[in-house]
Amino acid sequence: MEEARRYVQELLAQGDTSVEGWAKVLRPPRIVASSERARSNFAADYAWLRENRQAYLDRWVALQDGKLLGSDVALRALVARLTARGQIEGTFVVQVD
Repeated sequence: MEEARRYVQELLAQGDTSVEGWAKVLRPPRIVASSERARSNFAADYAWLRENRQAYLDRWVALQDGKLLGSDVALRALVARLTARGQIEGTFVVQVD
């Protein structure tokens, strides 16, 4: 990944604008922390994952305080449902593998 990022940056420095899209795709992920009060209870969420992992393999799950809010094979679909229900804030979303 780092090598691809360096290569794209070299091409951009040479004036090759055709790789601007790749520069965006290869950017390191941005992490945004939510407020302390909005966080789910990670210990409870982790306990739920340990107990239910096998039933949700290869799916995205949304947990809050050790309770399953939803699951889906597609992250975007799950996030859209949680957002529509007003449940996205403070929710722990993870892919089970």
